[in-house]
Amino acid sequence: MAVAVQQARFLAVRGSAGLHLVDPFLPSDQQEEERLCSTKNCLTALFSKDGTRLAWVDGETVQVYDTVNNQILYRLNAPKTKYVRFSPKTTYLATWEPYGVTKETPVGACNLRIWKETDMVAEYVQKNYQDWCPQWSDNEELVARNVTNEIHCFAGGQLGKTVDSRLHVNGLGSFVLSPGQPPYHLAVFIKAYKGNPAFVRLYQYPNLSGVVANKSFFRGDKVTFHWNPRGTAVLALSSSDVDKTGGSYYGEQALHFLSTDGDGNMVQLDKKGPVYSISWSPLANLFCVIYGFMPSKTALFNHHCEMVFDFGTAHRNTVSYNPHGNSILDNQQCYVHID
Repeated sequence: MAVAVQQARFLAVRGSAGLHLVDPFLPSDQQEEERLCSTKNCLTALFSKDGTRLAWVDGETVQVYDTVNNQILYRLNAPKTKYVRFSPKTTYLATWEPYGVTKETPVGACNLRIWKETDMVAEYVQKNYQDWCPQWSDNEELVARNVTNEIHCFAGGQLGKTVDSRLHVNGLGSFVLSPGQPPYHLAVFIKAYKGNPAFVRLYQYPNLSGVVANKSFFRGDKVTFHWNPRGTAVLALSSSDVDKTGGSYYGEQALHFLSTDGDGNMVQLDKKGPVYSISWSPLANLFCVIYGFMPSKTALFNHHCEMVFDFGTAHRNTVSYNPHGNSILDNQQCYVHID
């Protein structure tokens, strides 16, 4: 994992010898390696969004490190923790440990905890590790979490308080909260059931009773959402583990587009095969997709799902925009200027 902040720049390297920080811009013979954890039991490490915090689990405690002042900020006595996640402004740290029952707790104990430094502000039972972490808006004014067939929203970004709004959805698979500024939207995947199609839908907070945009499909066991940076449109990549036509070892995939204006379309990909990479422009008006059996095809689409540029075929599987949105980099080191 890598991070760059104004005061410092680090790579966190985790391996059998533990966890240490290195400067990726210095030659190896000039490195002043800083070892943070010397045990092979360090199985989890994660930077905060702004790079000023690094959290890791060493099998006994959860430790949070200040990368600016190079010091441990605090430790949490949570030896069973498997996953950690910071809120966008690093106000909160979420921790999850595997759910289990004992003689003392036959119905199971809370295994999802929300911390504000060393103070635990909320705890819940969260059996499934998938979508385990609550989702905060960028400004932390809203937080939402997945409960069985429901999404609970908390105003002020404070879990543990009264639920502000809730969305009940039979067959709820997953959801993703939009980035950017209000109004906030929820992109929701609803599983197929008894011959009925699956759906991806958009809802607007706080009035969650009405559907803003909707797209249905029949083949898809799971969905990965890709919001544009402004939270005005989302790409939903549906996938199934098995291609019933027998045409692909990778299963079946389809790409769907939904906008907060109510649009719902399928992105027409003209080469058969898996979707390897999707990247939105930072300007939120274009998105680039790498798809199809190798050699794969790379194409640029606008918000009408129209192909506006074809990069041709090559052995590519990763694409990314620069922060200004005027260049694209793929894993063949090909820079393209976007007018």
